[in-house]
Amino acid sequence: MAPSGPLEALYQRVASLHGGLFRAGLLPRQRLDRFTVSVGALRFGGAGKTPLVQDLARPDDAILTRGYGGRRRGPCTVVGEADDGAPWQRPLTLDGERRSAGGWSAEIGDEAALLAAALPGVVLGIGADRAAAARAVTRRASPRRFLLDDGFSHHRLRRDADLVVIPVVGEGADLRPAAGPRREGEGALTRASGLVLVHDGRGPVDLERAPALAAIRAFAGPGGAVRRRLDRVWRWPDGGRGGVDELAGRALFPVCAIGRPEGLEATLGALPDTRIVGGRWFRDHHRFKSAELAAAEVDARAAGADAVVSTIKDAVRLPPDWTPSLPWWIVDAALEWERGRELIEEAVSAP
Repeated sequence: MAPSGPLEALYQRVASLHGGLFRAGLLPRQRLDRFTVSVGALRFGGAGKTPLVQDLARPDDAILTRGYGGRRRGPCTVVGEADDGAPWQRPLTLDGERRSAGGWSAEIGDEAALLAAALPGVVLGIGADRAAAARAVTRRASPRRFLLDDGFSHHRLRRDADLVVIPVVGEGADLRPAAGPRREGEGALTRASGLVLVHDGRGPVDLERAPALAAIRAFAGPGGAVRRRLDRVWRWPDGGRGGVDELAGRALFPVCAIGRPEGLEATLGALPDTRIVGGRWFRDHHRFKSAELAAAEVDARAAGADAVVSTIKDAVRLPPDWTPSLPWWIVDAALEWERGRELIEEAVSAP
């Protein structure tokens, strides 16, 4: 659970001291034998780190991730086999054993399972010890570059580039960093090689009109901005693909366990004539039980909803035998670059 209030300030001070010990050489750091890029954030949860890793990944890359929320403790490797069908149904192979992404998610975490499902052929090394995970990767593949998912505050590995993702909310002059507990303050941006702003609004990011983004505007390195837009829709549980227009004009009831639910509400709210009528929100990475989902459907009916919506990150944690009585849609968002893509890709390119 993310710290808040005085605990958040204490956490930031301890994190700053911990990172300083590594940077001063008082704690050992390791360097991998490949060009290494971290994608991280100042805040806990819901920043958009994993979608950016997915967007940046190329077939000759490998991804290193902690596998947050999974039961596996030692390093392992997983690779996706296909990019068709619903993501939670796609087959993954973990150290020689084959299951669906949904079937592996309890072992390796929801985000690792989704990355492997979305990037067939790209090897993921999973484990808290990223160096050990990298060694596991290189025993089966020869990647040109390592991408560290959620790696900005992982000081034990030396990196060649560090990207920081900053979610922003609001429009125009009211544009500001999204609220929520932070691991590090804005002073940590001096370590960044590039910044990427992620927003869910209708208009493009305008740094000059937003006083709350002054620290970001002062950043001297390359910067980019992306907008999350609803891109793909699947039916639960059969995985049938639908168009985004399936949700237009509906009264929607979200049932989600994600880090920043307000981002989903903004994305759904951008659909024409769509209304959000309540919702059930669980803590990030929560593994759903059928009884919870049945209770959510009761609430959805009482609120006048004609469909329930969950995210693709939730889908790999839904019970596979759950059969809803209302239409239940799984939605996924794509990153649409507004500016700076070439600058960011150049900043993290292997020589």
